[in-house]
Amino acid sequence: IHYMLHQPPPGSIIEALNTDFKLALRMTARPDFVEGVRAILIDKDGQPKWSPSRLEDVDGEMIRDLFDFDGLPDLQETVIST
Repeated sequence: IHYMLHQPPPGSIIEALNTDFKLALRMTARPDFVEGVRAILIDKDGQPKWSPSRLEDVDGEMIRDLFDFDGLPDLQETVIST
């Protein structure tokens, strides 16, 4: 959230939705997404093994990588092409 507060606000609802879409693409590609699905839906042990395991270990580069949207499709392109 801190990172997003220091970015220019979206100029329209379409821009905001496009940012959310691209973040979703980045987040679901991370191994932690699969680990969360495993812990909640598959094994149902409720014990995900996150990487990194502590919030304090998340660094700025990890956050910047999530917001690196190079090569990702826009939401409109995806919706129109399907």
